[in-house]
Amino acid sequence: MINAVDTIGTSGWHMQNAYERFVPEFKRYKPYQIMKNIANDKETPPDYFLIWEGGISDPYCTKELANVKVPKAMWFSDSYPVKGYMDYFPFEVFWAKQTKPDIILMAQKGKIEDMKKETGIPTYWLPFAGDPLYHHEFPQVLYDISYVGTINPNKDHADYKKTEYLTLLAKNGYNIGITISHDGWKYFNVSTLPFHLWVYRPTLDEYSERVCWGKIGFNCNIAGDLTNRTFEIPLMNRPLLSNGGDNYNSIFEDGKNIIIYNNSNIIEKTKELIQDEGLRKTIAKNGYEKVIKSHTWGARIGQIEALVDNNIERYENSLYGK
Repeated sequence: MINAVDTIGTSGWHMQNAYERFVPEFKRYKPYQIMKNIANDKETPPDYFLIWEGGISDPYCTKELANVKVPKAMWFSDSYPVKGYMDYFPFEVFWAKQTKPDIILMAQKGKIEDMKKETGIPTYWLPFAGDPLYHHEFPQVLYDISYVGTINPNKDHADYKKTEYLTLLAKNGYNIGITISHDGWKYFNVSTLPFHLWVYRPTLDEYSERVCWGKIGFNCNIAGDLTNRTFEIPLMNRPLLSNGGDNYNSIFEDGKNIIIYNNSNIIEKTKELIQDEGLRKTIAKNGYEKVIKSHTWGARIGQIEALVDNNIERYENSLYGK
């Protein structure tokens, strides 16, 4: 049915895995392998292509894809320039112009208008998601707060914001467990950090288990967008404590299915959650119901197919839980 040209990274893997489970006709096409055959009618064309960002960086692949007369959707997930990370947006614009998809999907809502202006191609919001098969509850609780991801002590790096917030919480007496799952540990004198710290890249199950070690699931977005963790933590039946942004208000409701903090109230918000078990359970329950309905990778498939069919109403109803 759908053919993904290629998938990269964790998000790409989750989307591919969801297609393999829910769409029996799914095929994954590697770049350079089969595009020319399809363009020359030597291969049965799919219903549509989902082109997953870096999977089309091969110039031959982009040329052949542009010639394929099949609906094409292209998804981009790293469109914000932030300190310490590469700015992929110019490359995304280039790939889109070369490949000429019918629609573009972007995880970063704030770059949609820029993409439309640069390419003239209809562009829609498709946030990250969670998967209940892999993101689920583990019973053991060891800490007030648990975080699995990247932190960085360099004030000029975007990930410093996470380090700053977590250090502030620890200095205010909260018991915090952190698993640094990438190479950020190289920049630390780990013995001086006020956390229970592991330097380890967990498996999918271990990731959920370690997040569930906390009474609270902590998130800190560095670009105003909804991260994977935004949807994964609620599926683990943990209350989500996150900084916010306009995108969060599109999906979540502060005090109902998420607790949103800022620089001035993070201690107050954390204290409220830690001291009130009933509130933690309510936020966790409401968050789970919100995500399981509209924000799993399986739900994203339906939203993509609605857009491919040009059914904007069905896409919006699904995405916003109407």
